[in-house]
Amino acid sequence: KTPLSVTDGKDDNLLEETGFIKKLVRASEGNEVKEVQSKLKDLGFFDGPISGYYMNQTIAAVKKFQEFNGLHITGETDEQTWNALFSKYGVVDINSTPAPTPEPILPKYAITIDVKNQAVLVYEKNENGEYKNLVRTMVCSTGLVSTPSEVGEWVLTGRKANWCYFPAYGSHAKYWTMINKYIAFHSVIYNSVNNMALSVKSYNKLGSRASHGCVRLLVSDAKWIYDNIEAGTVVTITEDLPLDEELRHSLKVPPLNKKNMLPVRTPEPTAAPNYSADGIPPLPLEKLKKGMSGEAVYWLQSKLKDLGFYTGTVTGTYLSGTQNAVKKYQAFHSLYQTGEADVDLLNILYADVLNPVTLEPQSTPVPIQIVEPTPQITKNP
Repeated sequence: KTPLSVTDGKDDNLLEETGFIKKLVRASEGNEVKEVQSKLKDLGFFDGPISGYYMNQTIAAVKKFQEFNGLHITGETDEQTWNALFSKYGVVDINSTPAPTPEPILPKYAITIDVKNQAVLVYEKNENGEYKNLVRTMVCSTGLVSTPSEVGEWVLTGRKANWCYFPAYGSHAKYWTMINKYIAFHSVIYNSVNNMALSVKSYNKLGSRASHGCVRLLVSDAKWIYDNIEAGTVVTITEDLPLDEELRHSLKVPPLNKKNMLPVRTPEPTAAPNYSADGIPPLPLEKLKKGMSGEAVYWLQSKLKDLGFYTGTVTGTYLSGTQNAVKKYQAFHSLYQTGEADVDLLNILYADVLNPVTLEPQSTPVPIQIVEPTPQITKNP
């Protein structure tokens, strides 16, 4: 769940935040409205009575505050406005130079949280502007069955914290990035604000449901999201994607070095081969089967995916998903369904690039010379 306390990197101690409860709009009333009116009065934006009623004067003051603090001007006190209003850092008062209104954000990435496979998938736009280019995969722990990560689509607000604290459980985590009011991305659990206090139990549960709704990650992955994912990014949480053995195999959790509480260093993954639908596959063609991995398998998966036979993640490892895709391709071509990609099958699969059909140029026809007949001279009788 979302913590009550976070740190933003400007203070070594945990900061207790004023808790946002609900959006305040026209005709809202109550103590929250009084808090907003009092704070706006302190900052010089509001000169009306502290009535607890959210009407024209309060709306106008909120709009002025939003304008001066570089927020979208709505007159409503949403969570972003509330957090800015009660922030201990950088709030702009009526006597300061207004901050610029932010430009609309065109996010670089879109994120899918795949609950079945316990994976976070990060996509960039393709040439058609669709978020379909998979650029990063991360192992995760989503919510337990009893406390699931809520399925749906969320737009990130950009709210983040270097450390966070969960008072209900007495635990902490690093690199907290809010998904919605109740859940967030963050690292595996720490027992205190100390890099050596990482919970081994939490670490070892990566790849399985383990949280109270948040999405736990390797510390390095949580930091990548913290550093690279901005406000406006769309996050989709789904339980509808099929089980993907290839994907799960590629997301094994590295062993933990308990001397420094960091994952044991592993070699950097080999860069993905440059597959092209009209390119030449790795030659010579050789039989491929379950358990194999490498560039040839990567090309096989990519080609079958282009043709609609493979729906899993292209990883370069030949497991059940690839085997089933090969069987479908064999059935389509009336071949024995062995699930193995022998050389004959590969020749059929890559026929369009290995044996392109070319038309022989037709020879230019030789012009026919028409010989005019020699006129006959006849003598007059």
